[in-house]
Order: sequence, then C-alpha cells, then structure tokens
Amino acid sequence: MKRDMRLLRLIVLERDTGGYTAEAVGYHVFMLGEARLARVIETTQLSQSPQAVLVALTQEGHDFADRASSDDAWDYATDLIARVGGRAPFEVWQEALKSWAIRQYQGGRY
Repeated sequence: MKRDMRLLRLIVLERDTGGYTAEAVGYHVFMLGEARLARVIETTQLSQSPQAVLVALTQEGHDFADRASSDDAWDYATDLIARVGGRAPFEVWQEALKSWAIRQYQGGRY
C-alpha cells in the first residue's frame, strides 16, 4: 500500500475518511505511529498490512494538524510538491506547510 498524504491529513484532522477502506485507514494510522505523530495501538494480524488504531496525537502530530488544517496551506504544499513530481518525503511536506505559515505571518501570499 502506498502512502496517501490526503488520507493522513484527514485522519489527523479527524475528518471523514469515507471512500477509503478500513485497511487503508488502519495502515495510515500505523504510519502516523511510526512517524511519532500519534500514539497508536497496533492491531496487525498475520494476513494484513500493518494496522493500528489512533489513541492520541503527539505534540508533533498536533503541530502537523495545525499546519495542515488550512485548505490554502494544503493546496500550497500540494502544488509545490506537484512541481517536483508529486511525491516527496514527509519532511518535505512539513517544510512546505511551514513555508506557507511563515509567508502568512510575514503578510505575503504565495
């Protein structure tokens, strides 16, 4: 299964994940735990991809949620990453969202 940043965003913002399978959601929750963005309980069974349920976001997870909560910020990060092929490490997503926030604090637009 591939990482879906849109789904990660929906999970940390506690938005509807309809349209995604329970397996996809569980896998992405597992990834949030691996990235230390959330405390999770692993529920993986032998025949499945890694699975987990969300217990709580960590401080870093809350920071990501704060940055990703703005549709404008998310669109900015998505556009930036699309310019370099559409796939990027999580750290690049974080930096793109931080960049948008800094521009807003400085009074600029992207």
